[in-house]
Formats: sequence, structure tokens, C-alpha cells
Amino acid sequence: AQDTHIKDSQAHTQRNILLTDPAKPIEVKKGETFSIHLASNPTTGFKWQLAGPLDSNILIEAGHEYLRPASRLAGAGGKEIWKFRTVGKGKTVIEMEYVRPWEKQTEPAGKASFKIIVLD
Repeated sequence: AQDTHIKDSQAHTQRNILLTDPAKPIEVKKGETFSIHLASNPTTGFKWQLAGPLDSNILIEAGHEYLRPASRLAGAGGKEIWKFRTVGKGKTVIEMEYVRPWEKQTEPAGKASFKIIVLD
């Protein structure tokens, strides 16, 4: 039983390291690039997208990609990595939503808001 507890604890720690916590503000300097990591499973049809426009005076999107899981199990989820580059000083919020793009009248399956603070 002790081995199982250690494995569960390690998996939990690893999962927290891999995904960005929306409760913690992200502080970066002007001109830097940073990433937001989100759990994702495109086999379900869902993907993350911006829920609204970015404040282009503070940051711009610098691309995003999906990373497959280490597991070879069918249907296992991976993560999406969204990259942003800061272009100006200030505070803003990045709003994300987990949706099936073709379902226009449906509430998102998930939402996340990230507070961004850009320093000189």
C-alpha cells in the first residue's frame, strides 16, 4: 500500500508542475515570452481557445501546440501549450475556454482566467 501512495503522490506533484495554475498571477518582463499549459484531450473534440481578444498593447499570441501524453492508452489526454509574447508594461487577463468549435450554442466544458503582470 505504501508504494501506491508514493506513486499517487508523485503523479499528483508532476501534474501540478505541468499545468499552469490560474489562481497564481504570472509575472513577466516586457519583451519576454511565456507559456500557459492546459490539460487537453482532442479525441473528445474539445480544444482550448481564447475566449476574447488579447490586450495587444500588453501581449500578443506567439503560437500554440498540443503535446501528446506519455501514455499509449487510447483516449489518454495530453496538454496544450499556449505561448504569448509581452510587448508593453501593464496588467491584463487571458481568458480561455475549452470547447468543441462546431458547437456554437453550448456552454464551454471548461474556463480559465490567467492574470498577467508585465513589468519593465
